[in-house]
Amino acid sequence: MTNLKTLRARLASVQSTKRITSAMKVVAAAKLRHAKDAMEKALPYKQGIEYILQRVGGRSIFPHPLTTTGAKDRHLLVAVFSDRGLCGGLNSALARSVVSYRRSLEKVGKKTQVLVVGRKGIVPMRHAFSDDVIHVYEHLAKPFPQYNHAEEIFSKIEMLLEKKAFDVCILFYNVFISTFEHAPKNSQIIPFNMDDFLNQKGGHMPRDSDVIQGIERMGGSDFYTFESGRSAVLEMALPAYLKAQIFGAMLENFAAEQTARILSMDNAKRNASDIIDRTTIAYNKARQAQITKELTEIISGL
Repeated sequence: MTNLKTLRARLASVQSTKRITSAMKVVAAAKLRHAKDAMEKALPYKQGIEYILQRVGGRSIFPHPLTTTGAKDRHLLVAVFSDRGLCGGLNSALARSVVSYRRSLEKVGKKTQVLVVGRKGIVPMRHAFSDDVIHVYEHLAKPFPQYNHAEEIFSKIEMLLEKKAFDVCILFYNVFISTFEHAPKNSQIIPFNMDDFLNQKGGHMPRDSDVIQGIERMGGSDFYTFESGRSAVLEMALPAYLKAQIFGAMLENFAAEQTARILSMDNAKRNASDIIDRTTIAYNKARQAQITKELTEIISGL
């Protein structure tokens, strides 16, 4: 009888776990749709800033604090992790990417520091970087990443830049590829390289954006007169572009987190179903053996 009680308790526990993982999968799927919508809505703004940068900067961009930082001996690694767990190897893969990049820099005599965004990155980054973790942001992605969070992170980076705490800033995050795929990625955001930017964009901007078409309709030509001067426009556009990059990384990482959680919860649900099937069979066998034993005792007493 004790064995039957144990099996019943285990069966109830696993069934409860299955219900929880199923609910978490549904919630993650809803958040993923929200994240994909947010990325689509943020794209026209980023494209508009890119368009302005192309028209203002050109290939002979004039000196700016965000484009010329120094000897490139000190690197600031900004790592965007998730604030919640139960998302498979998402955060551990990103942590390995950051640590691997740091080791490659140390081999050539570069110094590194890390700025951590996301609660799940605190332990691995402090374990790997020790005293080189200069700041930590927690709960910025709860319940959802916001643009003002990206502004807060950029303000911290800009303050460190003014203090000459680093020469190069690299942004690490998980990029959303599809509902079933994500991967760690890194990109240099400071110093901003206009040549690389133009080469990456192929010298032209997308023609299907309503924002770009609106700008072109108002401008009417590629030759503009900037009332405040190109430097004033760049002073506004370049920080806005870097903030948009950070916000985009936060959205990408959030979407990748939901993708990883959907896969993890789906695997957990399948494993729970397998355990329920095996436990049910074991329970039925134990119950049948118990009934057979009782019948045997009754028949023997007659």
